[in-house]
Amino acid sequence: MSRSLKKPPYIHYKLNKRIGEAQTSGKKNVIKTWSRASTIAPEFVGLTIAVHNGNKFIPVYVTENGCGGTDGPAADGSVDDPERIRYLDRYTDAMREAIGRGADVRGYFVWSLLDNFEWGAGYGNRFGLVHVDYASQKRTPKSSARWYARLIAASRRSRSHTPTAS
Repeated sequence: MSRSLKKPPYIHYKLNKRIGEAQTSGKKNVIKTWSRASTIAPEFVGLTIAVHNGNKFIPVYVTENGCGGTDGPAADGSVDDPERIRYLDRYTDAMREAIGRGADVRGYFVWSLLDNFEWGAGYGNRFGLVHVDYASQKRTPKSSARWYARLIAASRRSRSHTPTAS
């Protein structure tokens, strides 16, 4: 009798004001998180990512992770969004900690690159790393875009210094 391997469950996780809800449908390994409030308990995120299937971590992809805000351009045209940076910094720190404990995180995606229309918040809540002036369509990278670029660069540097097995 041949034994078929079951695909790990699809995990859809939404975080809204520290209240979480997990759903499984058997399709993919994805964790979606977002928050209207820029508060998040890193320990909770670590537990969420560290999903077990028996005694083994299931591979996961963290998708649509972001923090909405009402950030807009200052008089000089720059867009500063320190709450989003704090949120993403705490989240990615917790994710690195979970990976250090064995979580099998295969991908991480910030929501969203550009400010856009959100079904739950319309145009009022901005999730993008890049501010969009909806009238002119002008795009301005926010401080979180520069922070995220530095995070990616640092991650690449640390991986390039990791010895590989030959």
